Amino acid sequence: MTKTKLLLISITLFSIVLSVKPTYAQQNDSTKYSGETWFGFQTIIPLGDLAKKSGINAGVGLNFGLIFTPVKTNENIQVGLDLGVGYFGMVKDSVFKTNNNFYTINFLSRVKGPAQGRVMTYMDVIVGTKLFIIATHYNNNLDNFLSDNADYTTLDSKTSSVFSYGLGIGFKVLPKDKNTSGMLDIRCTFLKSGSMMYDTPYYTEKWVSSTNIVMPQISYLHIFKGRKR
Repeated sequence: MTKTKLLLISITLFSIVLSVKPTYAQQNDSTKYSGETWFGFQTIIPLGDLAKKSGINAGVGLNFGLIFTPVKTNENIQVGLDLGVGYFGMVKDSVFKTNNNFYTINFLSRVKGPAQGRVMTYMDVIVGTKLFIIATHYNNNLDNFLSDNADYTTLDSKTSSVFSYGLGIGFKVLPKDKNTSGMLDIRCTFLKSGSMMYDTPYYTEKWVSSTNIVMPQISYLHIFKGRKR
């Protein structure tokens, strides 16, 4: 998908969502909330050339973030920060181990869609960076831990980063009680990025033509409420 196509899709979805008013907020809640924060779990699935060159089928991790409404008169639009931590596994021998880690740092703009019953949809436009980090440590065992002589020194590390952008589509399961501040949030993000030199856990370099990733996520979301109307 080219940048032009992605932009056209974003504009179209924005137009559709903005044309519909969020019925749940109007009919069921007499308070405005200024923001939300969330914490949850994610699966990280490399696509295309990244999956082929890295040999990674999937990783696991955590996702957390903060979002708020910058314009009080328009609750449809929100902006915020989204952070992700991932783990793709390790390689090890009797002496050393090398962890294969993944991080995302993203800014996002969210447009909320209409609520159907207790389900409210939304779409995110995401811009940020991906970080691929390998780090080598001593392979401490249980005896090292119990005898208090474990060494967690980082012996070597390598970081690769790439600019990233994409879309997120999700929905929130709204609580039955309007005074409840927590809810379930389910989202799937697609983060597109270009070429980079990927460093394997064996410290060998592989040129990757694209570093696209899909991340299904499930989170607990907490609402920060503002003053009553």
